[in-house]
Amino acid sequence: MEMERPIGYWLKHLDRLIETAAERTFAEEKLTRRHWQVVNILRESPRDAPALAMAIRPFWEPGAITMDEITGELADRGWLTRDDERRYTLTAAGQAGHAAVKQKVLGIRATLLTGLSKQDYPTRCTFSSAWPETWSARPDRIHQPPPRVESAFPRPRRASGCPS
Repeated sequence: MEMERPIGYWLKHLDRLIETAAERTFAEEKLTRRHWQVVNILRESPRDAPALAMAIRPFWEPGAITMDEITGELADRGWLTRDDERRYTLTAAGQAGHAAVKQKVLGIRATLLTGLSKQDYPTRCTFSSAWPETWSARPDRIHQPPPRVESAFPRPRRASGCPS
């Protein structure tokens, strides 16, 4: 039965689905996720190179496209320029591009939330954010054996004749 898979399976499966949808959306716009993150950050306010690098650092992965490549490609596209203070800023075309891609990203979010009530959403967010906070606060516990959860979450009894 599918529901008996461990929660890690479902989290990884969901992550892959979200990543695939996002990558497809960005590819349609000839962007990468890093391009989108830079545009999204600059939508908030202009940033100089060090501030932009600091803002995007949590999203950076080894081997990712470089900041110079991203800013160069966005400038070539007409989405990015530098102001008199040498801060990166979005052009009118960049703001329009951001708005168009954002609609597609919101479409991904809407699909993700299909079937989830407005009342369920905050609970799921709290639930989903609590785990990383717990793990970050207690890295020493990562390799400890898990507590017994059978008593906290007993498995439902199966009707006779059902496979176990």
